[in-house]
Amino acid sequence: IQLFNSFAAWRDGSPLRFTQTEQEYKLLACLLLHKGSPVARDRLATALWPDSLDAKRNLRAVLSRLRTTLGSDMNAIREHDSLSLAFDTSACRLSVDLYDFEAAYGAGRWRKAVEAYRGSVLSGWYEDWFLEKSQEYHRQYGQALVHAAESAAEAGRFADALYFVNRGLEDENLQEEEEVLALKIRVLAESGSAADLRSVYQKYRKRQEEEWGEAQLSPKIEQLYETSLRRAYTRV
Repeated sequence: IQLFNSFAAWRDGSPLRFTQTEQEYKLLACLLLHKGSPVARDRLATALWPDSLDAKRNLRAVLSRLRTTLGSDMNAIREHDSLSLAFDTSACRLSVDLYDFEAAYGAGRWRKAVEAYRGSVLSGWYEDWFLEKSQEYHRQYGQALVHAAESAAEAGRFADALYFVNRGLEDENLQEEEEVLALKIRVLAESGSAADLRSVYQKYRKRQEEEWGEAQLSPKIEQLYETSLRRAYTRV
């Protein structure tokens, strides 16, 4: 099951055929994002049909269709009690890409976590609950990028370190993170790339000038740039 980027699901190489509404796979996504923990039926109904007076009846109908879609894996949907549901991936043949990211992130395998992250969680789903989850995982992705770059730089693998930093700077939601910019400045200083360091700094200033009318770099970044530039020259 793919939760990164857009939702998709396959079994034995063939896509799962959801019978009717998008609420069917949104229900499945809700349960999967709780990673086996029970979710109150009332919460699911409210999340999926926030403005409906028939939310509970809709949930019962969609739950029945989802079980039909899952077929032999329907028992993965557990009725924790009469008031809540959970999805047990150990009881079915479905794997979840998000869980691979979580496992790598939790174990501190930063490169694997970065590689497992393939875009915002459930991109295009704008319900508050999904957006909160997406933002949480995106924050973890940013942290994994920083850790991966720092580990590579400490080992002297500057090309790898720059790869991770550049991934962060290419992400429009991380571009303005000073932590990512500061890390790139430090990596370039350690690698002795004074010219590249000046180029990065000037491009960042130019982008801010275009967006805000003036550069608004923090004193911390300005000081880091000056000391890093001197360090880069000493390592050439």
